[in-house]
Amino acid sequence: EGLPARFARHRAMREQVEQWVARHGRCGILAPPGRRADTVTALTLRPERQASELAAELAAAGWTVATGIAEDTERLIRIGHMGDVQPEQLAALLKALEPRL
Repeated sequence: EGLPARFARHRAMREQVEQWVARHGRCGILAPPGRRADTVTALTLRPERQASELAAELAAAGWTVATGIAEDTERLIRIGHMGDVQPEQLAALLKALEPRL
């Protein structure tokens, strides 16, 4: 694939998550535009939704997401979109995630 193509894929997947969040509006993105990473996105959850519970539900369905850290443990989930992850895999994760928000 080569590094330039890999980095472009990571950026495209960040944009994929941004567009998905904008379409449904059931969660937010922690980092403001212009400060977002191409490798991971931290999604902010509604106050009544616990990140550890959501991560466990996704794990039972075969997906891995991380919760937040420190004081954000239960209000964030982190989705990686780097390395060998492909846009189709990310789309499938987002499809599994949306009804659980």
